[in-house]
Amino acid sequence: MGAFLPILLLAVAANAGLLATPSQALTQDGLHLLDAKRALTVPDGTLTDWNPTAATPCAWTGVTCDATGAVTALSLANTNLAGPFPASLCRIPRLASLDLSANYLGPEAAVAGCNALTRRVPRPRRGGAAVGGRHGVRMGRRRGRGA
Repeated sequence: MGAFLPILLLAVAANAGLLATPSQALTQDGLHLLDAKRALTVPDGTLTDWNPTAATPCAWTGVTCDATGAVTALSLANTNLAGPFPASLCRIPRLASLDLSANYLGPEAAVAGCNALTRRVPRPRRGGAAVGGRHGVRMGRRRGRGA
C-alpha cells in the first residue's frame, strides 16, 4: 500500500486539474503585463480580469493580440494608473501600439527604454507633457514612413 499511495495522490491531483501543464502556463507577454501591473498603483476594480492563471492575456482589458496570441497593442487610457513607467512593457516584442494617456505616469526618461517600440520619445502634446502628470503617454509605430 505504501507504493500505491503516491501514485493515487498523483492521479487524483492530475484529474482535479491541480497539476498545470505547459500549455496552461501564462505566455511571456502576459507575465510582462502582470509585472507592469504590479509596478503601478491600480485603482480597485481596474484590471481585475488580468488573471495570472489564464493561458493568454488576449482577453484582458485593454489588450489586443495577433492571430498567434502575441500582444500587439495595449490601451489603458484614462484608467487612473499611477507610478513610474513600467519598463516591463518594453520587453513585449510585438507590441506596436501603447496608449497610457490620461494616467499619472512618469518620468519621461523611462520611456526612452521603449524606443524599440516608438523609435522616438513622444513629443509633448497640446495641454500637457507626453509623459508625466495627468496626460501620461501615447506611443506607437508610425505608419507609411518606413518607421
